[in-house]
Amino acid sequence: MTDDQETIDLLRDAYPEGIDTMDAVIGLHLEKKIPGAIFGETTYVVLAFDTAKRTDRDRFLTECFTAEYYTKFGIDYVDSCSMSKILLRHYPEMRDFIRKDTNAFIPWDKYKAKKLYEDVTGTFLGRFFYL
Repeated sequence: MTDDQETIDLLRDAYPEGIDTMDAVIGLHLEKKIPGAIFGETTYVVLAFDTAKRTDRDRFLTECFTAEYYTKFGIDYVDSCSMSKILLRHYPEMRDFIRKDTNAFIPWDKYKAKKLYEDVTGTFLGRFFYL
């Protein structure tokens, strides 16, 4: 999971019974990142497969994705939307980190992102949870 000896020591202290007792979320954050991504392979697989399954099973994203349910404006709005646009609409202070025409899931400058998180939430983003 990690080659950092300090982290290994902390994990041994936190999980003396071994890796099998580790919280799944901690393990996901420790997993080596896919080159060019902000998360590891396990998170990617879960997101990719579960998102596809949820989308395929949601009738409002399949057979009911029509103007009858959404109106023409609603369909155009959904079709033109992206995760970056959603983030910027709700968190305009993120404009220094992402643009509306980019992929929201590309790695951001982790130090700037950590500072933004702490400024917005007032919460310290701990050692294991850096973006």
